[in-house]
Amino acid sequence: MPDRAGTGSDTAGGEGVLLAVGLDHGPGEPGKEAPWTDGLTRAVVEVVAAAPGVTRGSAYRLVGPDVRGDLGPGRLLLFEVAGDREVRSLVERIAAETAAGTGSVPEARWEMTWRRHPGFTHTLGDEGDPYLFLVGMDVPDGTDTAGLAAFNAFYRETHLAEVVAAMGFRRAVRWEADRVWRHPEPGCPRFLAAYEGDEEVIRAQADPAGRPAMQMEGPPAWNGRRTAWRLLYRRIAGVSARGGDPHREPRTRAFSNPRPALHGRAEHTAP
Repeated sequence: MPDRAGTGSDTAGGEGVLLAVGLDHGPGEPGKEAPWTDGLTRAVVEVVAAAPGVTRGSAYRLVGPDVRGDLGPGRLLLFEVAGDREVRSLVERIAAETAAGTGSVPEARWEMTWRRHPGFTHTLGDEGDPYLFLVGMDVPDGTDTAGLAAFNAFYRETHLAEVVAAMGFRRAVRWEADRVWRHPEPGCPRFLAAYEGDEEVIRAQADPAGRPAMQMEGPPAWNGRRTAWRLLYRRIAGVSARGGDPHREPRTRAFSNPRPALHGRAEHTAP
């Protein structure tokens, strides 16, 4: 089971984890630039992504809040961490770097790690897509093993593909909460779906009537699901241990059917 309270070891497991740190920062003094800028965000990502064990770092700015209210951080930093790197030290490094750049300690809303759900291999940010849509979800209390298996099968085999097609995303990856050190009440959701896309995402949001219909009814655990947040982010920076350019432009959409790349195995269908 995930260490939802963050009381376990601070060491990531063998296959690696996704470290998510969500930050909010005040607007600064009247007449002055807000301390938390895109330039500072890029600088922090570059420094932290150079730490041993980090294979990729990306940063995003919230552009589409949840319609129900203030449910997500204004800035989101994501780091893929391989091997047994102590991820908690990276959280402390992020706080130190942002404090050095702004003169104050940022307010962290999220501090958690996620593990890829079985069958998903894609690394977030690798293709340079400008938009990231995050959906946090929980199954109903009392869901048994069979119910959870049915929920996961419907999510993986039906719902993800429909969202990718309807909203114009290029790919989707599912994650499960690993360790949670910080998240507002009522707590961090157990499951995360991350969708990446380009400007087609914005066009689809602007024209909901033109979207393909989605199958919303599924197994009981799916029908009773609780959605913690739906958040749309715009990419600010990305740094890869393979030497990627942190300021490179997103790739142009190269295929007309957006359905397929759900599991990270079909990524090369786009040239």
